[in-house]
Amino acid sequence: MRKLALSIATILLVTLFSLGASAQCTGGLIDNCPAATSPQGSDLVLGWQSGQSPHTRAFTLTEVVAGGLQSQLTVEIKALPSSSSTAGLNLGVGTAPTACVSGDIWSTGAGLFSCVNGAAIGPYGTGGSQFPNYATSAALPAVTSANAGLHAFVLNCPNGSQVGAGATGCDYVVNNVGTWTALPNPTSSAITVGGQVLYPGGLTTNQGNGSKIQLATGSFTVGHALAYDGNGNAVDSGVPPGGGSGGSGTVTASPQNAIPFYSSAGSSTVVSGLTIVNNGVLVTNGSGVPSEATTLPAALTIPNAALTSPTLSGAISIAAASYTGKQTFLTSTAGSASINIPAGVAPTSPVNGDVWVTSAGFFGRANGVTEGPYLFSIVTTGPLTGGGVGPALTLACNTCATTANGGALAATAPLTISAGGLIALGLQPQSLIFLADSTTTIHNDTYNMIEKWPFTGTGTINSIVYHTGGTSTPSFVASLQINGTNIVGCNGLSVTSAIDTTATCTSANVISNGQTLALVISATAGSPTSSVVQINLSKPAS
Repeated sequence: MRKLALSIATILLVTLFSLGASAQCTGGLIDNCPAATSPQGSDLVLGWQSGQSPHTRAFTLTEVVAGGLQSQLTVEIKALPSSSSTAGLNLGVGTAPTACVSGDIWSTGAGLFSCVNGAAIGPYGTGGSQFPNYATSAALPAVTSANAGLHAFVLNCPNGSQVGAGATGCDYVVNNVGTWTALPNPTSSAITVGGQVLYPGGLTTNQGNGSKIQLATGSFTVGHALAYDGNGNAVDSGVPPGGGSGGSGTVTASPQNAIPFYSSAGSSTVVSGLTIVNNGVLVTNGSGVPSEATTLPAALTIPNAALTSPTLSGAISIAAASYTGKQTFLTSTAGSASINIPAGVAPTSPVNGDVWVTSAGFFGRANGVTEGPYLFSIVTTGPLTGGGVGPALTLACNTCATTANGGALAATAPLTISAGGLIALGLQPQSLIFLADSTTTIHNDTYNMIEKWPFTGTGTINSIVYHTGGTSTPSFVASLQINGTNIVGCNGLSVTSAIDTTATCTSANVISNGQTLALVISATAGSPTSSVVQINLSKPAS
């Protein structure tokens, strides 16, 4: 509708402005032309066609309208308001497009349709579906979260009990994450009642035609008759129906809480009550006669018994038991031990915690390792003495190097004791002094503080301490060298102060057998006297 209104306005404007002042018609200028009478599509108008020569061309109204509608309009189209005599817009009745484009609007004999998201919707207002129809859910178009709220109708949407072409359809909607979701109409969910799978709107398989469902409580025994409790629930009566194969008999009067039993058999069965014994259990004797007793019969097997704080006495044979609490045993006496583990053979696959006895002694399993026997003999060899048989033995080493109190030896630097017991004398500190008294003026020269390193082992030049006196702003530069190579950190030191200054030697400071340690004095200025250079080093014992 917007395209059509704008195109007609454009035609009129193009016609008016194209004619301009030079366009004439019968009766005067264009402003004075009479109104058209029943315009037809074949009527000619004069217009301006861009890109053509000459630009002024003759058009039929049909050509102008068709050309204008081919371009998308960029303004709002306002159709003529409807009135009692005419509508504002008329879409010709035709056939539906084979493949519609979103935004299309058309009219057929069935009604008005539009194209949304590539699918036809309609007819509108005629009782038809306002959602696009799809044969199956697989045919639904691809969607994203931007399509949230979009509806469609799937023709074949079976619920749990429907199959084939008879299945009912259902609505689908795009959820907030952009996924087609079937609305519960119908649902595919089912519930199971009494072994029947039921679907909403479906039927149950019934026996009888009453309006109530019978409920039951408790368990039932085959052959027993049904009874009903005070709430109407079906319950097991505990007896067969009258006249059945169960027989009949006499029930004797018994005290409350007495346990009934068949005291006789045959056609005149008698049911009697057992004598009540407080804090007793139901047992049978060797002939199977029941009674209540506080003593269990002999040869009774109790499988998987759970005993809480029991007191056990006499000879008890327990095949296997798992104790979950602390066990307290009888105190041993001169005539009896608390526990007896007979000697046997070692288990083939013991587990952690197992304890057993063989002719060799006691054994146990801990951390995946078998330990034992716990009573054993120890034989010593020099320098150890002692040993013997028993769980507690004293070993001695009279010739081992220990302190007077029996503790291990310890060394103070430079002494060391290795793990193998080797005692060694480590590096020892030593100082070398270069001294110039008050009558001696320092001059540039090289002094061999060590002519040849006399030790087999290596030494370390650690630091240098220096100061100087004198007159005329005395100073000099001191450097230490090993075999002519400067020692890093103790090289190029400016000696200017009468206060001691210390420099640390950081590298290239290891001296070996036969090497020379020299003090090089250079750049002497003024008259340096009363000067001292002390070299601190570490030397081996040999």
